[in-house]
Amino acid sequence: MGRLTGVIADFVNPTRNGRKYSEKLWEHVFNDPIMQEKIKNRCCFGELGHPADRTEVDMEKIALCLAEVPKKGKDGKLHGIFDILDTPAGRILKAMYEGGAGIYVSTRAAGRLKPIPNDPVNRLVDSDSYYLSGIDCVLNPGFLQA
Repeated sequence: MGRLTGVIADFVNPTRNGRKYSEKLWEHVFNDPIMQEKIKNRCCFGELGHPADRTEVDMEKIALCLAEVPKKGKDGKLHGIFDILDTPAGRILKAMYEGGAGIYVSTRAAGRLKPIPNDPVNRLVDSDSYYLSGIDCVLNPGFLQA
C-alpha cells in the first residue's frame, strides 16, 4: 500500500527516555540469523501504536513490515525501509500519512538496562539481553528523527 523510509534508531545520542542504544546492539540484532530470516520472509512486523501490556506482535493489529535489513548511516543512525500492509491498521496508517501526519517508529523490545559511567541520567541498553519483537508506528517516538 506504500513504503516508508527513514531513521529507526540512533546509536550516538540517548533517547528522550534516557536510553542509549549502541552500534554493537544494532549489529547484534540485525546480524542475528533469526532476525535476518524474519526480514527475508517479511515477518518483522509493527503495529499502529505500542501496546502497554505485551511485547509480542498481535497479528490482528499489524500495520507495517520491515522490508530489508536496516543500513547504518555515517550520521550515527540506522535507516530502514517499511512496507505499509493492506490490513485495517495499515489502512489507518496510510490515511494518516496521506493526511500529512508525522509518522514515527519505535522499537518494541525487552532487555536489561546498565548504568553508564559518569552519566547519572541515561542508561545503556544491554545488547546481550535485548530482544527486538517489532518496530511500531507511534505518535511520540523515543527520538524525534524516528
